[in-house]
Amino acid sequence: TVANTYSGATTISAAGKIQVNTTAAALSPNTAVTISAGQLFLNAAGTYANSLTISGTGISPTVGAISLVNNANLSGPITLAANSQIGCVGGSGNTSSTVSGQITGNYGLAFDGVWNVTSATGTRTFILANTGSANNYTGDTLVENNYVNPAASTSTTTSILKLGADEQIPNGATAGLLSFQNGNN
Repeated sequence: TVANTYSGATTISAAGKIQVNTTAAALSPNTAVTISAGQLFLNAAGTYANSLTISGTGISPTVGAISLVNNANLSGPITLAANSQIGCVGGSGNTSSTVSGQITGNYGLAFDGVWNVTSATGTRTFILANTGSANNYTGDTLVENNYVNPAASTSTTTSILKLGADEQIPNGATAGLLSFQNGNN
């Protein structure tokens, strides 16, 4: 597989989807990616340094304007252009993905651990580890545990939001609420 070498911005919209299946180099590093009613499905382990502007919950059957699988990590800045969702997707077992870029915007963000098999066990862990400027988005933060396959609803699964540094979830008078939810998609 050869890395992409284009340097222009990428826009994913209107239920469009870009799926990265090989390496982090498959998405040109340091290019801006805008996701509006579409999905960036990162199905390859690695660190993605792209500047991301996201809005929405992605497209079915996976969840999130950004869906992370196989320990895909985000290190570039993320701007929320509307209420948005980042999903950590997979079958049975444990997965972990780190978001280390600053998250900004006047909207809320949901971190959604998603299970797509009928007898799932394990955890979906999101690690917020921004050590630069504090995350300062103003909307609510939601941590969800969902099942794409309703038959999986009796499985033993957990979604975790782990704070890898200070000031990961905005707080104060202008910040939103922190909520946890378990349910079916």
